[in-house]
Amino acid sequence: MAGLGSKSKGIIFNWKNLIVVAAAGLVLVLRWKYALSLTAFLVFFILPLAVFYLILPLVARSMFPAFQRQMGILHLKGKFQDALDLYRRSLMLRAFGPPAGMKKLLGQTYAFLFKWLSARSAFEDAVTSPGGAHDVAVVAGYAEACFQTGYDGEAERALKRFAKSGIELATSSYYAIHLILEDQKRRKGARDAFEAVAWNEEKDGAIRLLTLAEIEAEEGALEKAGGTLKLVDRKALPPPLRPMARLLEGRILYLQKKTAEAAKILKELSKNAPSGRVHIEIEDFELPADT
Repeated sequence: MAGLGSKSKGIIFNWKNLIVVAAAGLVLVLRWKYALSLTAFLVFFILPLAVFYLILPLVARSMFPAFQRQMGILHLKGKFQDALDLYRRSLMLRAFGPPAGMKKLLGQTYAFLFKWLSARSAFEDAVTSPGGAHDVAVVAGYAEACFQTGYDGEAERALKRFAKSGIELATSSYYAIHLILEDQKRRKGARDAFEAVAWNEEKDGAIRLLTLAEIEAEEGALEKAGGTLKLVDRKALPPPLRPMARLLEGRILYLQKKTAEAAKILKELSKNAPSGRVHIEIEDFELPADT
């Protein structure tokens, strides 16, 4: 995908490339010194290529669905560190499995662990691997990781790509509208963007209310925003958004000039919130040194 997750890679040598170079070098030496026969040529050069570029990748791809199910079960059980350990132990799949699929699973695992920089790196590898930019889960994961680490331009490009899929995900809608609110030139369009989303009231209610409260706060309707925020069932929010709800609570108090109360919330978040965007946005507040 042009412009999404692009890396300046230059000349890259990985271990599989080195095997080819080593095999070619060995063939040349043996041919020059020992008049290598055609049979030996096949053994020393063609066979390694067939093994490392055809046979082992095919075996790994046949193993991948079962591995994917294992990772999914561990994610559902909340055993995210176990999932990461399983990934690290799966050397065969890491070397020869489908790159986009493997990196997607790694990125998802890091995201569950709130290791957003590692998640972004994994999703970036996934989105730049063959087929990765067409996997909506990869693009959505990359957008979220970019949002959480402050790579707003990349996040917006990924969110636009995700929107073209025709799939609506409440968290992605929240991220897109939050980024609109962050941009002074575009923030007036946040409400229109909000109303354009086909929110599922039953499933997306908490995210919808959080998004609406952010818009109301930005519009200056602080009392209204506070009332809307109180309606948010924070336990129903995805874990990455719970600190954002608490941050909005502090932001509203800050804008209402209730500095001491705001500072208490912001210090609590700074100390206890998992890594993510909340720590970036806390830096926007100017609080007295003694609060």
